[in-house]
Amino acid sequence: MDTKKLLKYGDKLLTTLIILFFIITILFKVRYIQTGSMKPTLQVGAVVYVNPFSYSESRKPGIGDVAMYRSLTGMEYIHRIVDVTEDGKYIFKGDNNSTKDFSPVPLSNIEGKVVIEVNFIAPVVRTIRHLEDN
Repeated sequence: MDTKKLLKYGDKLLTTLIILFFIITILFKVRYIQTGSMKPTLQVGAVVYVNPFSYSESRKPGIGDVAMYRSLTGMEYIHRIVDVTEDGKYIFKGDNNSTKDFSPVPLSNIEGKVVIEVNFIAPVVRTIRHLEDN
């Protein structure tokens, strides 16, 4: 294959990847993991994609799902669903935490399910954050 063809295909591939990146960024909520509460599943510095269309009244979250929810104070948490109360609220817990989260979460506060985890970038992000702090 000659150089012109390689450049042509490389250009198309790069354009496709850029378009795909923007589509994913628009469709999903992209978050950075800031604490070790979900180790070993999610490392500090990992990037996750949360699908905001995962759950509805007809598609309820399941025990074992890793999901993002908004607390009553407005903080976002990415933890695992470990139980459901009798009144249909969800109990969350970080994989690395010894106790469950503060209070049961209604479906309306669940922002979506984590569908993509990018852990391999975590060491790079941690290094950059460390350099910024110094």
